[in-house]
Amino acid sequence: MTGYAVFLRDPLLPPRAPLELMARRLGGAAGAEEFLGENPGFLGRHLTLEAAKSLAEAATKAGLQTVLAAEAAVAALPPALKPVKITPAGTGFHAGMPGARNYISYDSVSLITAGAFDSVLPPVTLEPLRKGLLEEVKKLAGMEIPRQTLPAARETFFRAEVIARAAEVRLVLEAENLDYSGLGKERTHSSFLNFRKLLQILSGSSMKALRNPFLEAFLSGKPLARLKLASQQACETDTARLLLLSPRL
Repeated sequence: MTGYAVFLRDPLLPPRAPLELMARRLGGAAGAEEFLGENPGFLGRHLTLEAAKSLAEAATKAGLQTVLAAEAAVAALPPALKPVKITPAGTGFHAGMPGARNYISYDSVSLITAGAFDSVLPPVTLEPLRKGLLEEVKKLAGMEIPRQTLPAARETFFRAEVIARAAEVRLVLEAENLDYSGLGKERTHSSFLNFRKLLQILSGSSMKALRNPFLEAFLSGKPLARLKLASQQACETDTARLLLLSPRL
């Protein structure tokens, strides 16, 4: 990564807080919305040092405090570990992964982010039926049966990231891929509610951790539509930005 980035200093400002400034800079609200959806909290990426300083000055005049950092620092996320189960245990929690189980103390957690993005699901086809019963019908009728595909569906995916142990450990929690039995009697039949309950426990117990606006809104049941991001990569970009602002515990 080369060049410099300029991003918001306040971690709790919504990702689209600089929309007005960015609309002027990019020539319209549509371009600003797209940029901020892909680069939450950023005002500019891959800039020359002179351009980054100029943008930071413009942001200050607009009432936005910023940080200027090298792109290489923004991109330096620890490798992702994806637990399949989180089990709260006293002053920390166990993160269970295939073949391993790590204990993370709440005091070592420096950053917790949450996010959501919409993505198109793989198209659902009738291919399995076609190869079975419909294949026989085709033979008997002496005709071809065209491949049938249902319209592509979009679904919202929820995720969270936990940074701990002086930013050496990065846990990526994917709501749809977690076993919530670690919640015990507090587990429900809803993965959405289970995910929120799990994050309430982790966030409420990690007193030193920095949090992002989506996490705060998600835990309090506030509307999330304007806090959604463009993709999984955008969620990781949000974490990378906030990692530079978080304490190293």
